[in-house]
Amino acid sequence: GGQRPTVRFITLSVADLEQSRDFFRNALDMEEAKGVRLHGPEHEALWGLAGAERKSALFWADDMLIEVVQYLNPLGRALPADYRISDLGILNIAFGFRQETELRRVFKRTVNAGAKPNFPIPISVLNWAVMYVNDPQGFSIELLSVRPYFDRFMGFTAKHFDTQVHHQVRVNAPREVIWDVLADHANIGDWWCYQGKLLQEGREHPAGVGALRELTRLGEKVVEEVMTFEPLQRMDYRLISGAPVKFHFGRIDLRETADGRVFVDYSIRFKAKIPGTQWLMRLLIGGRMKQATERLKTLCEQRSRQASQASVSHAA
Repeated sequence: GGQRPTVRFITLSVADLEQSRDFFRNALDMEEAKGVRLHGPEHEALWGLAGAERKSALFWADDMLIEVVQYLNPLGRALPADYRISDLGILNIAFGFRQETELRRVFKRTVNAGAKPNFPIPISVLNWAVMYVNDPQGFSIELLSVRPYFDRFMGFTAKHFDTQVHHQVRVNAPREVIWDVLADHANIGDWWCYQGKLLQEGREHPAGVGALRELTRLGEKVVEEVMTFEPLQRMDYRLISGAPVKFHFGRIDLRETADGRVFVDYSIRFKAKIPGTQWLMRLLIGGRMKQATERLKTLCEQRSRQASQASVSHAA
């Protein structure tokens, strides 16, 4: 009970799987999901396609899967000559970016890979930018960048949230080092401005889903619950009690960058309990978050250097 519906995958039926695989992997720079089984013969039977022969590929789009399928027997039907994007089926797939420069980079890659853009250049309107391209097989793909603070105006923030704070850093340390710090709830004071205490261990990991942590600072006491725990990748948590905000939801994402560092993306969404104090809460929570994220960077890089030095000394 209380769970909100969430899209976990989307499936496209294509005429040429290898062409789609090349486009998603090279033009859209997506990672193919190896060793993941999404659908099998039992699902084909449910859809009235018992015994169908098919080949497929899966790609990760953040925490969603994109499944691309080519039916061999019976053969998948080609798009009719008078096909319109409004016809039955998928309207388009949208990929989101936080930086317009990243959108433009991917846009150029798609065009170089044979996609046809709906307009020569992306449309940019200060806080957001957008472009639609049609891949070599005619599927419409939306490329959209939105500034984090503009999410709610674009309809991307649930109505019970009205404020978001956001900070990003690149950390020159292994993911394992960063994750160990993030998962150590009792010692969160090493980088946050709170002292921590683990009230309840998680179900599959002491710091994992279901874990409750208590944070205290100068008489202030809050309790938070871990909602998502994906080692080396993501942690989500929500506020249970104790702060002058409600519907408080935090997310920390980790991903490696091209130069070998780790990109830490930290965001918190909430609604102020007292109307009209959103700006004050944004200033307060945002300032603490920025300071904490920078301290996390310093701490992890320091521990990484110490580990490297210890390894060299041991080897000598």
